[in-house]
Amino acid sequence: MHATLTPAPGSLWVHVGDPLADIFPFFQACQATQTHFLVRAGKSRRVEVCEDEISYALTQARAFPSQASRLIEVPARHGRQARSTQLQLAFGQMTLLPPRYEPRASKEPLTVWVVRVWEEQAKDG
Repeated sequence: MHATLTPAPGSLWVHVGDPLADIFPFFQACQATQTHFLVRAGKSRRVEVCEDEISYALTQARAFPSQASRLIEVPARHGRQARSTQLQLAFGQMTLLPPRYEPRASKEPLTVWVVRVWEEQAKDG
């Protein structure tokens, strides 16, 4: 992202990305331009749990307790039947540690919000 613009007062910009957008310098650029980002995790990044403990983002996210649930209808698709399923939602803050071998990334940790949505009893396939 090479944007030099920032949102006008009262507006909110959100960059949405797939796992290929899971790039630390991208996150830093979003924060530098006062924009937000929603990116599906492509890797389990190192996170700082406390001053002397390091864990991994996906491990930490899976430990978040469910804070809401919702029944949704999944439409029939690609030869699969329509079905109902229960989704769970959890979220929390994490401090991402900078990648060790990414020269474009600053060496400062980055505090982000992580949202996890999962199907409690996922069907096979």
